[in-house]
This record gives sequence, structure tokens and C-alpha cells, in this order.
Amino acid sequence: FPRNVGQVPIYYNYKNTGRPSKSQKAVTTSAYSDVENSPVYPFGYGLSYTSFDYSDLKISSDSMNVNQSIIVSVTVANSGKYKGKEVVQLYLRDLYGSLTRPLKELKGFKMVELEPGESKTVNFTIDNSLLEYYTVNKKWESEPGDFNVYIGGDSNVEIFKKFKLIDYREHDKNFWYEELEEWVPERIYDCHIHMLNNSLIDDSSGHKNVFPDADLEGIKGWHNTVFPNRDVNNLFLGRPALGTRINEYNDWLFNQIKGNSLTRAHRLTTPADSLEDIESDIKNKGFQGLKVYRMYSVTGDMANCTIEEYLPHEQLELANELGLWVTLHMSREDGCGDEKNLKDLTEFTTKRYPNIKWILAHIARSFTYRPIQQGIDTLKNLPNIFYDLSAVTDIRPYITLFSEENHKRIFYGTDAVESVSFHGAYSAFGHAHQQVETDNIPNLTFSHTTNRPLICIYEQLIAMKQASIICELDKNQLEDIFWRNAVREFNVPWN
Repeated sequence: FPRNVGQVPIYYNYKNTGRPSKSQKAVTTSAYSDVENSPVYPFGYGLSYTSFDYSDLKISSDSMNVNQSIIVSVTVANSGKYKGKEVVQLYLRDLYGSLTRPLKELKGFKMVELEPGESKTVNFTIDNSLLEYYTVNKKWESEPGDFNVYIGGDSNVEIFKKFKLIDYREHDKNFWYEELEEWVPERIYDCHIHMLNNSLIDDSSGHKNVFPDADLEGIKGWHNTVFPNRDVNNLFLGRPALGTRINEYNDWLFNQIKGNSLTRAHRLTTPADSLEDIESDIKNKGFQGLKVYRMYSVTGDMANCTIEEYLPHEQLELANELGLWVTLHMSREDGCGDEKNLKDLTEFTTKRYPNIKWILAHIARSFTYRPIQQGIDTLKNLPNIFYDLSAVTDIRPYITLFSEENHKRIFYGTDAVESVSFHGAYSAFGHAHQQVETDNIPNLTFSHTTNRPLICIYEQLIAMKQASIICELDKNQLEDIFWRNAVREFNVPWN
């Protein structure tokens, strides 16, 4: 209901604007000079002879897939003197759509009648049908990502819970039970997983809001979906993104996992970080190592930088002094097969920094057969070298690693959430590789079969499985890779 005709048309389910009506920092705003932007009465508003209070908003799960549903509930209490009826309203917001989405959409309502002082719990079921809309694909469908759910007496309700829709399809589920259920151990220690908080990335950064937020509860929900009936713990790695406020991010990461004795974390670290900040976080927040990344190279060239250009020697000296782990994303075209990288790792591990333990991410960045094939003869003879298996979907690097390296130096990792939740794979083309999302290739119709592309994390697992069969790894060796090696090396009390 508008305050005056100048506000017409006015509606509750408007879309986000780049010129907000209220902002402390905005250079430009959008507001009337003689009246408030808001209506006299919000959508869903209604009078009663009594008043109602809302409390204890709960959600049954922080994630779901298109075949699942979640229950959201709230307690409604009659706080007035008279018996009354209240229309309890459910609103949703899709935070990351292919087309712009409203700030709130009414998705359900229920009427409750309450005596004075009486309260009731009101439940709503959210399934995939409530998340669908006409997308950029010209289809009525849902899209994976983050959602806010609100329950209140009108559209002005501000208290909400978050949940994530995971793109997990029926054929993914079938594949798990056909191929992976009996092979994947009951315990998993995910040694390469990230949490993301977009609010800690500067607005000017092109990396802000590229991927949905992923907090601890969201990670748990994702693990429960893709690893059904498995017990999962984690080594969290700081999530690199340009424009991230590093100290704030590391504080947030620490608070997410604080008090969990089975979880470990590596501090997101850039060349600009002070030694004092790094040492303080290690000693006071319990980080066991550093997560460094080539995008922070002082040269600005993330494709061809050397290790010391994104992990400077003064930080290496501190890591050596403190006996830290370093999760390393190798740069240069041949990754771990590059002559300069191998020379540096040899010098670092055998001479200059003997107390650092190195985790070479993505099988030492071997998304094709070539890097690990070129580097394995050197790497397997170096001390304090370990590998994580995250996101690699080509069977050939696994065969080289499993057949040539000591399996006790191998950690399982996913690179979740965003990097392995698409349908497709990291495909090798000769010495090159590329992330291939099959949903984005129109001529891939698969008309010859009822089978469909898998979620990427299962492409990784089936490549591991086939390589383990070829290399004749036994059950105990697989248990070591999936969790025992991490528990031993990180001193995790997971008995």
C-alpha cells in the first residue's frame, strides 16, 4: 500500500539495485526527497486485536539437492490479551541466479489461531519446486547456489536462515551406489577443502560473488550429499580470491572451526602478510600451516611464477622455524615437472628449509599425465613431500603416483565445493587441460544413451578407483590414503 501516488507501481518482490536507498558508503543512492521509499503497509500486512511474536527459526539442513527437501520451522506466540489468527508467511531469496532475482518471494503461508499466551511451531517444507524459475536457459528450473529463507508476518521480515542447493542428480546418486559405495572407506579426511565468505572480499574485486558462500555447515551438507553414510573431517585451506581482506578472513575461518579437535586448517597467506601476523595466527589460532597461491605472485604472472615469488624467503624461514606445513599450488607450464620447480623443492627440502612439510596440491598440479611423469623420479626421493589428490579426474596421473610413490605420502582431497560440483571433468588434451562443464555445451545431447555426465567429484573417485585396481592397492592402503595418513601426520585424535 503506497504512501502516495508517486510511488506507484510499488511491489514487495523488487530486485536488488546498485543504488540502495540506505547506505553509509554509497556515492549514489535512490530515494525520494519528501517521503520514505517504503510503503505505508508492507505486503502481507494485516491487523488483529492481538499481537504475535516470532522466535526460534530453525532449518533441518543447510543443504539439499533437487531430489530432497528441507523443513524450516518457527515458533509463533500470541503476546497480546485476546485470541487471534495470524497468517504465517514463508519467503525465499535466490542469491545467485543466472538472471536477477527478487530480494524476497512469497512461497507459502499458513494460518494459525492462538489463545493469549499460547505458542505453536509452524513448519514449511521447501522442495525443488519452490526454487524453480524461468532461467537464462529458457527453462523452468532451479539453479544450484545459496538461498535465504524468511518466516514472518509480512514481507518486512529480516531474520533468516541460509541453505545451499547442490546440483546432485538422480544419476549421480545411482552411480554412487553402483560404483563407489563399496569402494570408498567409511571414513574420509578431506585434505583440500575451502570455506568462502564473499562479504570479506572487497566490492571492487572481480572475484566477489563469483561463487556462492560456503561456511562450515554448508560444507557438512555437501559432504553428506556426495559422500552418503560417510564420516568426514577436514583440513580447511584458506580460500584465495583477489581482494580478500586476509586477516578478517583468517579470523572468520578460525571462528568457524574453533573447538573442533578433529579439524585442521592452513592460514591463507600472501607475500604482503607480515611475519608478525602469520606467527600470531599460528600460535593463537591453531593454524598448522600456510595456504599460499600463485595468484598472489609479486610478478602478477600466476602462470609462470616461481615458488619464492608467491612464498617469499622470509616467510619460508618463519615456516621452517615453526615447523609448518605448506599447501603449495605449483605454477609454470609443467608444474612439478618443471626444472626450476624441481630444483627449488630439492634445495628447500634438503638444505634451506628441512623442517617444512609440503603438500603438493592436485597431485603436484598434474591434471594431465605429463607433470607427475616428469617429476616423480625426483620428488619421490625428497624428504617431507606429500600430495593431495584434489580435483584430478584423469586416471593417468593416479597410475604414476600410485605405482611410483610411497602411498603413505598421499592425502585424499576434494577441492570442494565449487570446483568439483559441476557436471563434467578436468579433461586432458595432450599436455593441456581444461575444466569442461557439459551443461554448457549445447551439442552434447548424449542421444545414444540414457547415461548422463557425472558430478565432477565422482569423476575423480572413479579415476582413483580404476587406478587403484591397476596398481593393485589393497584395502588398507586405500584407508591410509582416504584418512589414516592425515590422522597420523596432523596428530588428529580420530580413534
